[in-house]
Amino acid sequence: MNARLDEICSDKAAQAVNLGKWGQLNNFEFVMNRAYALNRDKLRCRVCGGWLIASTPYAHRVNPNLPLNKVNRVNNLVSLHTKCFFAVNNPPQDIGEFDTKAQKRISGYREKLVISHTRNK
Repeated sequence: MNARLDEICSDKAAQAVNLGKWGQLNNFEFVMNRAYALNRDKLRCRVCGGWLIASTPYAHRVNPNLPLNKVNRVNNLVSLHTKCFFAVNNPPQDIGEFDTKAQKRISGYREKLVISHTRNK
């Protein structure tokens, strides 16, 4: 059975978005653009290049501090594995287990996040 990418979101997550309990940034626009980002990335993780069909993919905001009308645009979202998502969002984490290309990508996303956080404080 081939599920559409916009159906990857669980029923619980869809209900949370609908009721506004998933956070201000995780709105309807995020859910819809997440599917576009997954399609754009061809169901591959932007860090390690692995397939995202084995587990629930994460859509990560490159710059989470953009205004609400820009933060969930497709060009600000990247598709990541759970492991890669947590490596990007946890700067003290050792990334030695990743290959060299993935380490560079993780470091690049970490720098963008640091820059975006310092710029908007």
